[in-house]
Amino acid sequence: MATDITAADGSFSLATGSDDEYYIRVVAGRYQGGWIGSKYVERRIDDAITHAPGATLGKIWAHPAFMRGVVVNASTGNPVKGVAATARDTADPSSLEGDPDTTNRNGVFEITGITGEDSNNLKLNGSSQGYETGFRGCSAQVVPTWGDACGAPLGRIGKVFLDKL
Repeated sequence: MATDITAADGSFSLATGSDDEYYIRVVAGRYQGGWIGSKYVERRIDDAITHAPGATLGKIWAHPAFMRGVVVNASTGNPVKGVAATARDTADPSSLEGDPDTTNRNGVFEITGITGEDSNNLKLNGSSQGYETGFRGCSAQVVPTWGDACGAPLGRIGKVFLDKL
């Protein structure tokens, strides 16, 4: 076994000289963990490939393990504080993904620990602040039902527009 930590540019190096090949594991953090395949971080070791010592891997793509955005009043564009934000599996509205968050005074939320792949439905609950509750729609507005929601991308998603009740 060999270990290394990525440099600021994402590069790393493992010891050479061994005839062994390595499975390379990515430890979850800001990005989802897993095993390196040909171009992506794979969730299962069965989908990974081995790499010879000294091999050049090129660019490896990893999914973010967070969803970060800013909730704003749909009419004024002002940030909305105190809105509960949760990520839901796009196939099951009762299934939470990651660690829920509440918007700060700048309207910013960040849901961390997401392990699902491409997208999740973002649910916002603004009732305690006099705002609507619903899911992020395709144009970043909030829609009332899960069936009308559009999957929110992982990483930085920008503004989400919430209506005052």
